[in-house]
Amino acid sequence: MATARLADLFRGSEKKVAGANEESRDDLIPGRVKIESVSLMGKRRPILDNVSLSIEPGEFAVMVGPSGSGKTSLLRIAHFDSPPDEGRVVVDRVDSHNVRSSDVMMARRLIGMVSQDFKLLPDRSAFENVMFALEVAGVPRA
Repeated sequence: MATARLADLFRGSEKKVAGANEESRDDLIPGRVKIESVSLMGKRRPILDNVSLSIEPGEFAVMVGPSGSGKTSLLRIAHFDSPPDEGRVVVDRVDSHNVRSSDVMMARRLIGMVSQDFKLLPDRSAFENVMFALEVAGVPRA
């Protein structure tokens, strides 16, 4: 069931979730990653300053930029590893303004990240590494 849901998210075939009003429904699209006006201060200067982006279900996104430009900080915020100083993150209906720890784990399963130090098993292909992670997470095979 979970594998089928992930497949639906990648195809973008799920419909919007009903909500109280049109404005709030727009944020509640299953599989969407939405970052709104996110700012994060460093010790001496802003790391992120009013960053907004939306990744729709089925889209594949890559971030590139020079060292120190805030890529890892933005990913950590989107992955609910650290909160922004300002702004809001919504991942698959999980909102950073009212997030519960049980919701964080589900949201993290929808964001595939390859870190800079490639925490992969060297004796497996990229596909096998992903399948292993899904197996450990308890996602049933389709």
